[in-house]
Amino acid sequence: MKEDEKKELRSGCVYETEMRINLKKSTADKIKLNLRMSQGKKTEILFDLKRAEAYFDRNNYDGWSKGVASCPLNFVLIFSLLH
Repeated sequence: MKEDEKKELRSGCVYETEMRINLKKSTADKIKLNLRMSQGKKTEILFDLKRAEAYFDRNNYDGWSKGVASCPLNFVLIFSLLH
């Protein structure tokens, strides 16, 4: 696929994506990704760069999945990207 090419995603398929974000030129404290968005539903992934943690929020995904999972980010990697 080309960099700017669009592809229709269909239910039941599994996809993988790679993102490259240049944090050296950014003043952002957080990066948020909203996934599986439709009809007011979404799964949110938040990367908190100041706290060096990632959060996976399912509270607004469907009618029954609830909770926010978190894990530490590699602080050495984050620090090297920010400085």
